[in-house]
Amino acid sequence: MNLDPSLARVIHAERAAQWLAEAEIPRLLDRPPRRPIRQSIGRSMVRIGARLAAEPPLDVARSR
Repeated sequence: MNLDPSLARVIHAERAAQWLAEAEIPRLLDRPPRRPIRQSIGRSMVRIGARLAAEPPLDVARSR
């Protein structure tokens, strides 16, 4: 049984749309909650501050 290529494309598109719709709902529900952007930025600032605090002061290099 040979299907018309345009009919096969329509059937494939419908099946793909149905599969995506079924797969999308559980994926959104199973995703762990994200940290708020403020918390992410705050953690980054703390990490950068710790790196800067660990570096030697530049005053010694400037006075040479």
